[in-house]
Amino acid sequence: QADYRVGVALASSNLARTHLRQGHAAPAAPLLAAAEDAFSAMGAQMLLFETQVRRLELLVAQGRALDAQQLSDQLTQASRELSASPVVTATLQRAQAGALLLAGRLGEARTLLEQALTAFTAVGMTWDAEATTAQLAVSSIPRQSLPPDVTSGAGLAELWT
Repeated sequence: QADYRVGVALASSNLARTHLRQGHAAPAAPLLAAAEDAFSAMGAQMLLFETQVRRLELLVAQGRALDAQQLSDQLTQASRELSASPVVTATLQRAQAGALLLAGRLGEARTLLEQALTAFTAVGMTWDAEATTAQLAVSSIPRQSLPPDVTSGAGLAELWT
């Protein structure tokens, strides 16, 4: 009998990202948890890492600044240990920029977004490059000039997904 655990976990993780990109954070959470549990049980460290990057995207979309920053710090260390691919690294940078924006650290967010945009453009990831370009535009506006809904979870869900 075939073992479809990896496929099911990948589908769960990808479906969670689809929910996030559509601005629906709530259904993404249990899907990410299921994927993280499955990848962890299989010892699939890189797939677990990629799913944890999606968890970071979820935390940003929910406006959970402290949780996002803590996970961001953990993922930075893990990315070094795992030698993550340039695309996964760029996705992490983009999510980390969201966490930094939540914390009001616009300059640092902008630097990460510029690095991510370079990587996405180099490999032809058009959707990600366009989303990152939009996020760069927002990160260049002084935080005090932004409406509260843009610097909160609700606004970031729209910008970061």
